[in-house]
Amino acid sequence: MELKEAKKIIQAGLTWANWTSEQQEAMKIALHSIAKVEEQQEVKELGEIKASLKERKEQMSIMLTPTHKKEIRKIADSLNISVSELIGYWVDQYPLN
Repeated sequence: MELKEAKKIIQAGLTWANWTSEQQEAMKIALHSIAKVEEQQEVKELGEIKASLKERKEQMSIMLTPTHKKEIRKIADSLNISVSELIGYWVDQYPLN
């Protein structure tokens, strides 16, 4: 049974069924649980959409002196990012258009 169907059935039961107060309380808890599951599914779907829209990275080799290599790693480490992210950030600061 789909979540929407279950939700409709429970809501109809709360409205029309002759349930005891314990049964009604149980169904309210079930509705709350269904809402949480729906919320989690929406968050998951948004994450999947963001991941699919994110530009894919491609590998590229660059030549650096040993000193420059150490320095760029120090800078990236101090910012808690990768060297690739650091270079990407620098490139973004100087758009050609």
